Amino acid sequence: MTAIVQDYGLMFQLRNNLYSQLETPLQNAIELLSNDIKTLLLSDKKIERQSDEMLAQVFNLRIKALKWLFLNSDNNILEVIEDITPQIEEFNENPQLETLTENILFALRCNKRVAEGVMTMQSVYKQANNHKNNQLENNINVSGFEVPNTTYNELKTSLEYIGGAFAEKFMAFVNASLHIEWVILATDIINDNKMVVSDEKVNELCCLVIDEAQEYTAIAMQLGYLVPRSKKIEVDDAVFDDDFIKEQKELAELGLEDWINL
Repeated sequence: MTAIVQDYGLMFQLRNNLYSQLETPLQNAIELLSNDIKTLLLSDKKIERQSDEMLAQVFNLRIKALKWLFLNSDNNILEVIEDITPQIEEFNENPQLETLTENILFALRCNKRVAEGVMTMQSVYKQANNHKNNQLENNINVSGFEVPNTTYNELKTSLEYIGGAFAEKFMAFVNASLHIEWVILATDIINDNKMVVSDEKVNELCCLVIDEAQEYTAIAMQLGYLVPRSKKIEVDDAVFDDDFIKEQKELAELGLEDWINL
């Protein structure tokens, strides 16, 4: 299940580097999402946290992209992130996108660190349990990650049914990753189409991606996917304090690089 929150950058890879290899339905899904993002960028609406409808579109395409990528590529998630970093850095050639580009790169570094942490946890878990057939039948395993056959609405409904602090925080974790994916695509569209957008809109994208990257990493720490320094964080369904998230964001504001390298 953790693969669904560790892959922003994958759709960028498909849209820019692998598009010609995709089946028509996947190409159409990418175009539909791109057009919806472009419409919002050109509208008078403020760029802020997106609706469930938009997040569902990003999530459902993410699942399709994950399955396609790992069935048709030898690359793992970390390699894909590394692959797109030079292309993201090229956004800096547009002076208007310089700060936004740095914020996106920070988000990718957050993502990479979480992915590394999860893979370490999975390795330890497998060694401790010696289970080889413990995944759900409706999941497929790709490069060590489970990709669930589910939609955004199904996932949200399931987590609401389960209830509790863990379910609530995991959904927030998913949404943070989807917002980051959305901002990466929006920035790519601006750069690719040489779109004229206001500085205000670019600033709104900056605020959204950095806020969600901070939220993503703070929740990852709380869920036990990240271990700051040498301290181990135990996942306890009874201990999910919103003050912790706020505290991590405040630390990030003091120095993003120092924070992500804790």
